Amino acid sequence: MRKSPRNCKVSSKKSPRMTVIRQPNDDFDRIRLTRLLGSLKLRSRNLGKILDPMSNQRAIEPRPTTFGRYAERTLEEMSDDEKASRNLLLDGRGMVPGPYKILLQNRKLVEAIFPLAQHYHSGSSLSKGEIEIAVLLTTSKWMSAYATGEHEWIAERFGGLPPDAVGALVAGLATTFDDPRQRVIYDLSRALLEPRIIPQRLYDRAIDLLGHTGLTDVIAIIGYFTTVAMTLRAYDVPAHAEGLERPGEPTLAALKARAAPPLK
Repeated sequence: MRKSPRNCKVSSKKSPRMTVIRQPNDDFDRIRLTRLLGSLKLRSRNLGKILDPMSNQRAIEPRPTTFGRYAERTLEEMSDDEKASRNLLLDGRGMVPGPYKILLQNRKLVEAIFPLAQHYHSGSSLSKGEIEIAVLLTTSKWMSAYATGEHEWIAERFGGLPPDAVGALVAGLATTFDDPRQRVIYDLSRALLEPRIIPQRLYDRAIDLLGHTGLTDVIAIIGYFTTVAMTLRAYDVPAHAEGLERPGEPTLAALKARAAPPLK
């Protein structure tokens, strides 16, 4: 075995590292930048228009929204299906109710659920006050500012519910009603929306006071207004939103102005 000479010094200096310099790659850098700016949805600070990240040209300005996040169309811009939905609503209600401003574009859905809404305006076994108890518990549960705000007013003016009770329904506070039917609808709706199991005694009270027709009317209106509330919440519609004014459609403010006097 060969030994190193004693007087031989080993250098402590490390060999210099080789630094690899990546040559510019315009295509690679362009792809990375495009992905980065695309994910951030870069917007013009002054105009709020979406920009093309790799050019100096501005993209088409987004259509302005009119009802929460939804951009309604004028009569001239409407498709035939939207016009058919609108005509169905005007013939049935004389207006386009809040959630239907969004649902207009889905003609088959409007044709499917609008008859259910009409059932609670003319053919339901429930009184207006009874309906509004279930409605307010539902819309406030699903945190729809628009639907809850409108039905607070309706519950007092047309349902004859005391303001304190209306406030409690919205806030999720305990309240009571002198009328036994209203009381069982309140108890039943709260239990269904919690959600909780419906105990036998509550079920028996509901059948005794409402019958099977009344009980199923309560269940169905909770389901209907769950759809309404979730639609309005998904589209972030604020309380008291008016939407686009179109010929032949009375505004919400106009309807309120000529509404009947409060029930006593």
